[in-house]
Amino acid sequence: MPVPALLATLGASLIVLLAGALVTAVVAVAAPDLLKRVDRRVPTAVVGAMGLAVVLAMLWELLGLGA
Repeated sequence: MPVPALLATLGASLIVLLAGALVTAVVAVAAPDLLKRVDRRVPTAVVGAMGLAVVLAMLWELLGLGA
């Protein structure tokens, strides 16, 4: 069954957002001082926790545990 173009675009956008969150989380965990250079007010622990949640959600879907 073909996927409508709008749904495919929304899916691709979601993947890009998740990848960006993953990269931000890796930076927050691996080099928190680098993240603080960009914005001193950013709560590094919160960014890391959000990234960890994204990683777990991606693994959950990849392993097929969601359905």
